[in-house]
Amino acid sequence: MSRIVGVDEVSASSYIVLASEMSVRLANIADSGEIRGDEVKRGIYYGALEFFDEIMLEIREEISSIRTRRLRSIALQSLERAQGRSIEEKTIREHFERYDSFMRNLEARRCLNEKDIETARSLSSFFRSLYERGEEDFYDDFVRGFDDGDDDV
Repeated sequence: MSRIVGVDEVSASSYIVLASEMSVRLANIADSGEIRGDEVKRGIYYGALEFFDEIMLEIREEISSIRTRRLRSIALQSLERAQGRSIEEKTIREHFERYDSFMRNLEARRCLNEKDIETARSLSSFFRSLYERGEEDFYDDFVRGFDDGDDDV
């Protein structure tokens, strides 16, 4: 049984590949202490930037839609999971602005200072949590697809 997905419907499972790649690449960047500018495949990088664009539109209250509210919720849950604690409402914007700024400079070759290394590690954990959440959503959607109400099968 297939399910029709609406344009505004989004789930963490939509970001499994992106989150997996970004988690690994950012961990490598943090470990090396530098950005060479070619660590992240272009398509993955642009996908990650688009992901942050939509989250930031919602956080900055520039645009609000079902999709951006859902993405903000997924991102916040992933952040809280990565940090192992609830994030105070007043600091949500700070976290995501720091992440967004770091992401926008991933093509600029440079050595990282301690704060940048910490941001790369934190972002890696964030994307790892997004990946794990996506796997869970994918599994739930998969199982739900077989639940058509017919117990005879």
